[in-house]
Amino acid sequence: MKKLLRFVSWLLPVAAVIVAVLIWPRLSEDRPECPHDWTDHDTTSTNHLSIPDAITNVPEYHDCQRFLVKNEDGNLVYDSLEAIFVRYDLETLYRIHPRSKDLESLGAVPVDSELKPNGLLVVGQVLSYGDYAPLGIKSGSDCLVLDWRSNGNETKYEAWMVSVGDNGDRCKTESPGHLIEDPNLVKLDVALVRTVGVVPPVSRWDWDAKDSLQYIGIACPTGWCEIHSPGRYQSSPLYSEYLDPITKGLYDEQYLATYVSGKITHDGITFGTIYPDPLLAHQTMSTYRSGWQPVAWVALRTASTAYKEKLNFDPASPLKVPLSGLADRKNSALLNEVDLCFVPTGKVGCEYVGAHFPKYCPTDYTNHGTWYARETPPAGVVRAPTITCTEFRFYPGNQAPPVVRWRWEKDDETMWISCPAGCCQVKVKV
Repeated sequence: MKKLLRFVSWLLPVAAVIVAVLIWPRLSEDRPECPHDWTDHDTTSTNHLSIPDAITNVPEYHDCQRFLVKNEDGNLVYDSLEAIFVRYDLETLYRIHPRSKDLESLGAVPVDSELKPNGLLVVGQVLSYGDYAPLGIKSGSDCLVLDWRSNGNETKYEAWMVSVGDNGDRCKTESPGHLIEDPNLVKLDVALVRTVGVVPPVSRWDWDAKDSLQYIGIACPTGWCEIHSPGRYQSSPLYSEYLDPITKGLYDEQYLATYVSGKITHDGITFGTIYPDPLLAHQTMSTYRSGWQPVAWVALRTASTAYKEKLNFDPASPLKVPLSGLADRKNSALLNEVDLCFVPTGKVGCEYVGAHFPKYCPTDYTNHGTWYARETPPAGVVRAPTITCTEFRFYPGNQAPPVVRWRWEKDDETMWISCPAGCCQVKVKV
């Protein structure tokens, strides 16, 4: 009996270590990056991502980054990794009837009479690797519930963040009315921001620069909604000096991490905004095979040695014209340019004199060839473009909307760009 007790006493610590190694990193604030594919390996055996469903691994719909929080000295530091997933088929669930056929290719949430005047719906799911009190986020899965009530031309919104721990299926299997029954839930405030044209059915993390707080941007029935902690908040800028702003959700912006001695660092100044080229939705495999095509434009608030070295980016001011204004070279030339090109296997293409092509890049086995990205600094900067590898990810039947966003990685923050029948990730390292 004593031998058995000694064995058990020895076994328990060993078992604890094994459990910590196998399970804890999956829901730890130390998780290093947003993965290519979200599976149960990234959560737990039961914490299913039920809300994004078929578009779970189409990154342009969602957002993921490590949150910035103030430490005990009042300085902003990177904390837990937080991923927000928009609901699959959200644009249809907002509507009384299926959306118009002519808008399907744009992935749009148009504002028209077909939208439901009232509703209560789980519109998103957060996978959290650490608590974030301002938004009511707790480790595990959280269901984002949106309520809307229309009265004439005005629609009022309310929102709740409901923690369901490791049972993410509850976001879909339980009615939203039941999820928000807890009287201790904190109701989040919702602000509707001005948009022009179609709104992509996506979700994004956004930044309140005044109070240094993260908040949520998401497509809602009448446009783009910003869901934030109760009380006043400062919305991120609406770019364009014209009457028409650039619709949020199409572009992405955030502080970009830098890495010093192998550690993630927030320098407080490296802030990037990435815009899609206005013709991104119309690019095809044929146009990419024909040569370099502009896909994204990047503004960088200040000079960054790190992003100059790895992505060839120089300081550039944000856009002051509508997104369509990028078609005019006098506007786009002021930004960092990102182009894509595709070379079929065994062929020659993407020629550019003086550029150094990477020797080994991932093969696109769907289209049978290799993708490259070209990064060119703004006009006036005397420096040759750089060529980097690009990895294509095939998403049959789930074409991403024509948007671009930043991708958080443990040692190289890069870009996701919508591609024909898939997604392209510009890769700094292979």
